[in-house]
Amino acid sequence: MDVKLLSESAQKKVMSYNWPGNVRELKSVIQLSVVMSSGNVIEESDISLVGKDVLPDIVPEEMTLRAYNRRIVSLYLDKYNHDTALVVKKLGIGQTTVYRLINEMKLKE
Repeated sequence: MDVKLLSESAQKKVMSYNWPGNVRELKSVIQLSVVMSSGNVIEESDISLVGKDVLPDIVPEEMTLRAYNRRIVSLYLDKYNHDTALVVKKLGIGQTTVYRLINEMKLKE
């Protein structure tokens, strides 16, 4: 498992947030930040906080979990130049899952 660090600005963002969902919300935000960061350091921009004023870019509307999964895989495919082996590694999911979601995306087009 790769170890990631929080940048100073990311630490300030995390520390200044109210955390109405307590530890579970913190855990979810950090997990998403790890996935969304591209290097070994989580930057402030990698942290999406859900609150009264903020809605994460990845969940701007209500969708099914399958649709979210397709969106995440699509973002990663774009980010890593359609290197499916790297996407599998970065997301920690099976290669068949990635290919299944790619096929579903093709059917939606």
